[in-house]
Amino acid sequence: MINKIAILYTTFLRDDLMYKTVKSILDNLSDNCFLFIADQGLKTEEKNLFYKSLPADKVFQWYLDYDCGLSIARNFLVKEAKSKGFAFCLLTADSIMVTQPLENLNFYIDFLESHEDYGIVGFKLNNRVSWEKLLRKNWLNDKFMIKNASERQISNNQSFLRCDIVSNFFLAKTECLFQTRWDNDLKLGEHEIFFWNLKTQTYWKVFYNDFYEAQYIKTYNEDYKKMRMRLYKQFVPLMMKKYHLNMWLGEDK
Repeated sequence: MINKIAILYTTFLRDDLMYKTVKSILDNLSDNCFLFIADQGLKTEEKNLFYKSLPADKVFQWYLDYDCGLSIARNFLVKEAKSKGFAFCLLTADSIMVTQPLENLNFYIDFLESHEDYGIVGFKLNNRVSWEKLLRKNWLNDKFMIKNASERQISNNQSFLRCDIVSNFFLAKTECLFQTRWDNDLKLGEHEIFFWNLKTQTYWKVFYNDFYEAQYIKTYNEDYKKMRMRLYKQFVPLMMKKYHLNMWLGEDK
C-alpha cells in the first residue's frame, strides 16, 4: 500500500504568488501526493477560475472564513487529511516554491516509519532564517530560549539532526499534527508554541535533513503587509500573555 501525502497549503492575500507556487507543486507532483489548499482570502472570479482549472483528482480546495488565521487553516487541513485517510502531511504555504520532485519525500516516509515516535522531519528552506534548533523555556525570565542543535544520527546514508523546532516546511505523520494542533487563538505567532507543546505534551520527536529543499519567496503587497505586521503588535503580545511569558525569544550561549 502506497502511503499518501497531503500537501497542506495555506494562502492569504497573495494571489499572484499563490498561482506561481501552486504551479511549482503541480510541476513536481508524484502519484502519492495530493494538494490541499486552504484559502482564507477573498473570493474572486479570477481565483475561482484558477481553482477550477486544477486537476480535480489531485487537488482539494476550500475557502475558509476571511482572516481566520494560520492556526485554524492548518488545523482544518490536518483534520481533512486525517478524515481522508492520509498518513502523512507536507506542511507548506503560498510563499514556498517547490523545486524538487515530491517523489523524493518517499525516502522520508521510510525514515518516519522506522520508529513509532518519529513525528516530523524538517527540510531546508533557502532564503529563510534557519530554524532547526533546540527549544527550552527559561523559567527565571519567562521566555523561550533557542540553541543550535548538534545531535545527529545516520539513516540510509543520510544525516538527520535531532532538534525541537524546524521551519514551517516539513513532512509529518498526520497523527502527530492531529494530536498537537496549532493554537486557534493565534492567527500569527503560532510557531514556537506549536513546537513547545509538541515537545512537552507529546512523545513525538523532531528531526531536520537538508537533502530536500525549497525556495522561500518574501514578497509583501500592501494589504498582506498590513495584516502581517499584526504579528508584533497583536499576536506576539497575545501569545506572551496567554503562555505567561515576559519576553518572546532569547538565544542560549
